[in-house]
Amino acid sequence: MKSLAVTAICVLIQIISFAQEEDSSIAIHQNICQDTLAPRFDIFDVNGNHWVSDSLRGKIVVLNFWSIYCPACYAELTELNKLPSDFSSDSVIFISVVFENTPKADSIISRHNFNYHLVEGGLPIHGDFYNNCYPTHIIIDKHGMIRFNVCGTVNEKMMKAKIAEVGSKYSE
Repeated sequence: MKSLAVTAICVLIQIISFAQEEDSSIAIHQNICQDTLAPRFDIFDVNGNHWVSDSLRGKIVVLNFWSIYCPACYAELTELNKLPSDFSSDSVIFISVVFENTPKADSIISRHNFNYHLVEGGLPIHGDFYNNCYPTHIIIDKHGMIRFNVCGTVNEKMMKAKIAEVGSKYSE
């Protein structure tokens, strides 16, 4: 039942997103926590890398939250996987957080190439970021402030522009 509800929400988001202009859809889906201090996180990716928000200060952090039951999440994977190669890992960190940590999640993950650092079973961090929508994209500036927070699909061009904007506008 839970997977059906998540799928229904994702489909609804897709319908709304396609019905809106690209820039106006951002305003509709933005979460209330934009321009606030990001919640602290302490997570491990599937390769054993330890990511602590405090140690990432001085870098831009791009978070992608998704679920294995979300078709919209799969639709954007190919484009989003291009982003990490467009930025230096010394200045921008890309972390993808999948809600589930199940054999089905493992199966899906093994069939896709992830250029983001992948975190499975991300329930604790999902809750910290008030995330009840998939996919969700968050950009945290070098000072730990959330500067972009959108629920719904995005594309490489939009995210590349937003990352560059956050980097230049909030660099001091």
